[in-house]
Parts: sequence; C-alpha cells; structure tokens
Amino acid sequence: MKRIFSILAAALIIFSAASCKKEDKKSDPQEPKFTLTLNLDDVSWNRVKFSITPSDNEVEYSYCIFLEADVEKYANAKACVEDFLSKIVANGGGSYEDYKNAKFVYTGPLTKKYSETNLTAEKKYFFIAFQIDHNLNVVGDVVEKKFETLREGFVDLGLPSGKVWRNSNEPNGNQGLDYYYWTYTDAYNYFGSMLPTKENWEELANREICTWNYDMDQRGINVVGPNGNSIFLPLDGGCNTYNTSIIDQGYNGWYWTSQNNNATTAWDVEFNFKGQIEFRETNKTNALSVRLIDYNPNKK
Repeated sequence: MKRIFSILAAALIIFSAASCKKEDKKSDPQEPKFTLTLNLDDVSWNRVKFSITPSDNEVEYSYCIFLEADVEKYANAKACVEDFLSKIVANGGGSYEDYKNAKFVYTGPLTKKYSETNLTAEKKYFFIAFQIDHNLNVVGDVVEKKFETLREGFVDLGLPSGKVWRNSNEPNGNQGLDYYYWTYTDAYNYFGSMLPTKENWEELANREICTWNYDMDQRGINVVGPNGNSIFLPLDGGCNTYNTSIIDQGYNGWYWTSQNNNATTAWDVEFNFKGQIEFRETNKTNALSVRLIDYNPNKK
C-alpha cells in the first residue's frame, strides 16, 4: 500500500514539475470520461462489488478511493479529493496509515469490474472516482457513490422485499456453543423482529425468485438469489417435546417463523432434501433451528 501511494505521489510531483515549464492556465472544463456503477445488490457485510467503464480508452490518470463517513466534513466530494491529493503531494508519498480517512483502491485506466473486501460491518462508506490532468486539476466531475455495509454475517440475495438473510444458523449459547436449537419462546424473546415471518420464508422458497440446490455432502440446501449470492440451510432436524435427542438430522430442516399461533403453538417451516416446503403449527417447547433476517440499509 505504501508503494502505491509513493507511485501516486511521484506521478503527481512529475506532473507538477512539468506544468511549471508551461504557462499556468486552467484546463478547459471536461465531462467525466468514465461511469461508475455500484450495484447495491452487491454490498455485503465485508465486501462491495463495483465496475468502472471508461468512455475514452485514452484516459490515463484515473483514480478511485474509499472514504469513511467523515467525508461529510467537506463541502462536496470534489473538495475532499483535492484535499486528499494535496496531502499526498505535500508529504511526498506515504502509507495508508498517513491517510486514515481514505483507502486507496486503484490508479490507471479503469476498464473492468472490481471487488473490494475487508470492509467493516455496519459502516457508511463513500466511493469516489476522479481524474486529474497534468496541472494537477481534477478533470470534470467527481463521481460519488454512497453505501452502507450490512450487519456482520448477512447476505443480500437481491430479493424483491429487500430483506437480507444471515449466512448461518444461530447457536444457542445457553445450551453450549455447538447447540443450534431454540424453543419458540426463547428465540422470539432473544431475536424479536429478526425472526423471519411466513411471508419471508415464502419469498425465499419461491422458485421464480430463488434456486434451491441440494448439497448431498453437506446435507443441506444452497439457496441462490436473483443476484447470484447464496446462503446455505442445513437440514439439522430438531428436538420435540417428548424426545430431547435430535431427530431427522440430515433429512429435514425445521426452522421457526416469527408467527405465534396460540398459547402453546407457533408456526414453523419444514423442508426436506427435495426442497419440498410446508408450514406447520408446532409446540413452542420443541427446539428448532433459527435463521435470522435483517433490512438492507441501502434500500430503505
């Protein structure tokens, strides 16, 4: 990372030196020579995918950076970029630690899709792409996209509802770290609105929206959403009121919904390796699997 910043600083200093030999004049206003596409269906808790398409293949001095939410202290994104560039030139290069508000992503011709990983969950980010000329002027507009990463462990499947699903079942710490079964009352009291409704499960099970593929080795279902992202639902069975041992493990998945039925029963969803799914009234004292949902902050 330090080497990248040093290269950028050296390039900017060379541009500056070259410009001193010429008359000092401002560049003519130009339109941006690229478009930045940030698909909010491709934001997860630790990664974002984006693509940049140049409209002019001769563009050489294009850059993009991630900045955290304190970019709001600037009047606009362009002012932020100009400050960022001036600090690099003034310091003669440096490492990421010298620019704590920025994460440098790429320099050079922008011609393909990228994926930036190791982001922080539940955090606001600003993605900024820009160009500079030989006089160190920002050319055209600064292209800015804002997004927020999801809660840790959640995946956006691109569902019409905008709901996102956890990528694993919830362990019941009261029963041991390797125990993944909950009574309805415990699950509802602990997770509340993060328990999926029947409608949420119906959307996930709709074969016109998602694809369900049985994984024989892992004994579960890979659910692939419209955007190509996926989650895995293990067929972990459960424990009923009269038998505390786990039954149907590897053959059926029993998961709680948030729907209460009466004082003694609530609705669960059950499915097998064929992907056949049904809802049943189940005794609240049965211990079943729990899979959580959340909202996508980019689709409020």
